[in-house]
Amino acid sequence: MAKKKSTYELIKKQNGETFAQAIRETDESIFYIPNIVSIVKYAGRKAEPIIPFLISLKQIDFNEIKTGKTPFELLAEAGYTSFVADTLEKQNSIRHYFQQDEELCTFNDKHRFENYYIIHAVKHNAHLLKRKNFAHPDRQDEYGTSVISIQLLKRGGLIKITNRYNHQVENQDSTFDNNPDNIIEGLSYALRDYFQVDFATRLTGVPNGYILVNNCPIKYNSEINNVYFGDSFYVKDDTITDINSDFQYILNNCFILDLKEKKVLNPANIDDCFAEVLTAEIKGKKLKFIKTENNTQRLYADNIQILEMKDGYITDIYLPHTTHIGDNFLSTDTHVQNFSAPKVRTVGNRFLASRTQMNSCSLYNVRVIGNQFLYKMNGFKEISYPKVQIIGSDFMPNNTKGKTLYLPNVRIIKDNFLQNNNNVINGYFPYLQQIGNNFMPYNYQAKKMYIPEVKIIGNNFLAMGVQLIEIYTAELACIGHNALRDSENISKFYAPKLSQTGNNFLISHPQRNTLLKNRAISFKPTVKEPKSSNNLILFHTQNTPEM
Repeated sequence: MAKKKSTYELIKKQNGETFAQAIRETDESIFYIPNIVSIVKYAGRKAEPIIPFLISLKQIDFNEIKTGKTPFELLAEAGYTSFVADTLEKQNSIRHYFQQDEELCTFNDKHRFENYYIIHAVKHNAHLLKRKNFAHPDRQDEYGTSVISIQLLKRGGLIKITNRYNHQVENQDSTFDNNPDNIIEGLSYALRDYFQVDFATRLTGVPNGYILVNNCPIKYNSEINNVYFGDSFYVKDDTITDINSDFQYILNNCFILDLKEKKVLNPANIDDCFAEVLTAEIKGKKLKFIKTENNTQRLYADNIQILEMKDGYITDIYLPHTTHIGDNFLSTDTHVQNFSAPKVRTVGNRFLASRTQMNSCSLYNVRVIGNQFLYKMNGFKEISYPKVQIIGSDFMPNNTKGKTLYLPNVRIIKDNFLQNNNNVINGYFPYLQQIGNNFMPYNYQAKKMYIPEVKIIGNNFLAMGVQLIEIYTAELACIGHNALRDSENISKFYAPKLSQTGNNFLISHPQRNTLLKNRAISFKPTVKEPKSSNNLILFHTQNTPEM
């Protein structure tokens, strides 16, 4: 008969030798806690951060102080007005007490009130306490505890108490150490009795990067919409789902690639079309996932490389068959370096909106680009999309390094186009008909602008274009406020149909009246169509078909 393994050996196999040794060297009696192997199953590979919590498990004690009062009466004695949030409206009714970047995740969970008994409690003076007066927040200070949310899992086994600081302090979900009796004596029993649900008080919480589920510390890598992702699992509604290591992989710490079902899962319901796009791209294809020695992974579909990842984060994307990309495609991603989708014709809003540096972004056949496209990008010297016709608002507004524009077929450009760019010298837009507000308003280098078919131009058009010398606009009828405001050096201005101008139009030009009077005098434009070097048009990957 095989010898039964010790608890130390079981934890060593499950969490690693370093984890098991840290427990033994700190407090060996932890090994005698009932179900300790299961408790630490998802606790990661380092024990030191959670040892104080594990020690506290030996000291759990249910408080049986009976006051004969309801939880709401006791909370009133503690200075709170409290109520049960049993609808979504009530659940989010205290939102106005929170700073924008300190809001509870609860407010983004439409089903929280269905799975938890939620008791919101607000101190009578909460509206008088201002966040700006608490520059060095402490979880238990007057501001933090002036608005709390006590949440009991309806099926039992979990209680947490949150406060106004949310993620700005340590153990924000363990206010009053998650012990209602630390608010007022007898509250622990009153809550259990009123809601007929059991829970355990805990003498200490777990550090940042961990959550507690059924009294188990869970080490997670990322949290999105109350879903917590670890190395090989995720936690949703306090239920742990293991990732099958044979055919499932976590991408970007939030999506799950399922090679068996040939789809991408989005358990956190992120407002991001990536899962749908990639699922459509790999559907019906033979998939292969290859890992290399340097933590690089590659996904192949019918022997064509679709993705490349480093340490689980996507760095390269090639979508040979995709024709449409919806809104928020990897809008919060900060790792993608190369992107190519040769057949895409439309791109939605906030495409890769958080990327600041990339090697390439190829969309050779794109016709329509939505708002906030590459919103934070500041790395492209050449911007080349030869077939695009409509460009939405905030197109690369922060790409200050761009020098060459190749958009020969664009018809409509909306607001804030390359708003902070100061390097583009010549603009060649032979078919452009409409320009929104803030078209390159801070470009001090622009010299020539060829826009023969444009009919309408919004406010602040090249408002700081002090070097501008030549504009050719044969069809322009209306131009907005502050357009060409600082363009003092224009010598060639052709706009024979211009009939409506906004305030401060050409206001700084020393010969403004003469220039406007002679605006119908034609001249041969000297700006030439730029040549594209294809740096952004093509991003070749293995077995890339011809476009």
